[in-house]
Amino acid sequence: MRYSSPRVAMTSLFSAIALIHTVVGTPNIIDTVIKEDKTWSTGQVSKFGVEYFTSHLGGQKPDLLYIGCSDSRVPSDIFMNVTLGEVFTHRNIGNSIISRDPNTMSVIDYALNHLNVSTIAITGHSQCGGVKASMNPGELEDSIKTFIKPITKLYRKNKKYIDSLPTDQERQQFLVELNVKRLVRVASKLQSVKDRWRKGLPLAIYGLVYKLEDGSLNNLNVTVTKRNQFDRKHLPALWAKGLTL
Repeated sequence: MRYSSPRVAMTSLFSAIALIHTVVGTPNIIDTVIKEDKTWSTGQVSKFGVEYFTSHLGGQKPDLLYIGCSDSRVPSDIFMNVTLGEVFTHRNIGNSIISRDPNTMSVIDYALNHLNVSTIAITGHSQCGGVKASMNPGELEDSIKTFIKPITKLYRKNKKYIDSLPTDQERQQFLVELNVKRLVRVASKLQSVKDRWRKGLPLAIYGLVYKLEDGSLNNLNVTVTKRNQFDRKHLPALWAKGLTL
């Protein structure tokens, strides 16, 4: 059974925070969040009955693992219009997948091996601060600089092509999309992913980009559904442009 999305509640929350900020100066955000949660949860029970929450107590069976950026302007549950239990979500700076990062790897392993997720959506977004910073790490904290290092390497490997693009916005957007393509390839080579394919279990990995400018979600058409498919199908097109991952 599908229920209404959290869009209305979240819009109300943001409006309430903005109002408090205007009237008081510094909002007590946690009090506002708790108040809006009470309004939202009570409203859902009134509309759909107590089963709205209790029906999910036995566990979760999401079909999709969403890997996206932590950016507060990219509200994945809202723009996908999903309800409880439909999407397993992981977010970090630059929608990154780093094999030595136990946070990300534990999410992927749990999603594939315990939740039996059959689709992974790696989702970048326009105007990504992590991607922009990777092009000029400068005085960033070491923790951030280290985390976005793979994106910095990607930029440097393709610097000649990227820097030839006419505007900063086009350069950043190109790197956003190239980074998502790289991450689809990275994901396809993870052990838990290869194990799933070896067992004949279905798994598709998609590369998507969300546009802050209009709220649209766009498919980069670099989907992989089996081992080594990315290298055979998608790498040649990048090489033809003098690009590398």
